[in-house]
Amino acid sequence: GETSRTTAHLTQIIDMRLEDLVNDFGDKNARLVLDGGRVAMDMIEGITDTLQIDCDFRRLPGYLHASYSGIEDERPDLRREAELANELGIAAEYVENVPLSIMGKPGVRYPGQAHFQPLAYLHGIAEYLQSAGVPIFEQTEVTDFDDDGFTLRGEKFSVRCGHTLIATHVPLQGRNSMFPALMLQSKLYPYTSYALEAQIAPEGFA
Repeated sequence: GETSRTTAHLTQIIDMRLEDLVNDFGDKNARLVLDGGRVAMDMIEGITDTLQIDCDFRRLPGYLHASYSGIEDERPDLRREAELANELGIAAEYVENVPLSIMGKPGVRYPGQAHFQPLAYLHGIAEYLQSAGVPIFEQTEVTDFDDDGFTLRGEKFSVRCGHTLIATHVPLQGRNSMFPALMLQSKLYPYTSYALEAQIAPEGFA
């Protein structure tokens, strides 16, 4: 149920600050991470155009802004973030005032990010797949699979397949042994972020 409740912004910028990403993994790997986000956005745009899916896909800038609760001057860090993004091949610029920031917060502007309606996008893909003869089964839980990973079983079915893709957001054990799977799961933790959508009169920003 999370897909329908997301803010649905698409960006190649991850939550980790770029300086931390580079320090932890190096320039080359940092570029790979950011390239992955760009390729994903381009793929969604390409599928939307090819299948003519009406999902309100739009290219628009994304922003990273200073904290509303912090008391430290984040301008030097944000300027460095923009500089580092450019060094890694990402268009970015430092701005003194992020749009719609009531308190006039500085930030970094990343052009060429995107936004779309994810459920409309998924419905468009599902309609295409069904028209191509691909069956889709909902509410069909796979509870077990063979060691070779290609026979999936549920309460009342068994499916033999050439490939299996687990797309659950949080990784499952899959074909790993129990120990490495538990090592990964122990590093995961649930968290929730919130977004509010509202119509505000123009004078509300005065």
